Amino acid sequence: MELHYRITGKYNPDIHLIGSHTITVGIELYGDGVPPEVTSDFEKPKLKKNLPHLVLVDSKGKLEGLLIRG
Repeated sequence: MELHYRITGKYNPDIHLIGSHTITVGIELYGDGVPPEVTSDFEKPKLKKNLPHLVLVDSKGKLEGLLIRG
């Protein structure tokens, strides 16, 4: 996965378009639960202004409740 994003990042995209199936499989493979919150979680990160947008396509609502910390 690291190699994939390293290569695609060289294209300087404006948007990353990701489907709900990709997200749910990623959660199944790599999601070991939500770690406890720490103080730094509440600090606004300093982001580069040229970062691409992330668009999650979920027309059937499969991600409902899966992306929420709590």
